[in-house]
Amino acid sequence: MRKLVIAGLTVVALAVPTGAVEAQAAQPSEAVGLKASPKVRKQLADRYYKSYAYQLACARRSKVVGPKRLYYGKIITRGKPTVYWAVGDIRLSCNPVSAQDGPHVWRKQGARGRWVYKGDTGGYLCGKVPRKMLRAWGLGCSPT
Repeated sequence: MRKLVIAGLTVVALAVPTGAVEAQAAQPSEAVGLKASPKVRKQLADRYYKSYAYQLACARRSKVVGPKRLYYGKIITRGKPTVYWAVGDIRLSCNPVSAQDGPHVWRKQGARGRWVYKGDTGGYLCGKVPRKMLRAWGLGCSPT
């Protein structure tokens, strides 16, 4: 019986076109938590304002509070640009409704890339942030 199983596997392996196995293999990646500098925090607040908050009542860049309770990190994948992630609470000081449905998510591709504001999460991070990144931060789908 053992010989039949091994022989069957050999036939299956030989039937796969050359290069197909390599193309299907997942790239190894690693998620790393980082400490956000004041410069990164400012970039995130700027992107929040320019992408979303500018349209809210009383909006001014000077009214942006945060991001606070900020998680920041990156996912490194061999052969691909590093992807940076940030999750935090942010709002306008003059608009209490803007504090709802957080935390908020940002993403940046490559060290010199531009932050993209991905929106609020409604308290459910798994829909917006890779689980690998959440594990690096010690978070689950819902922040604590």
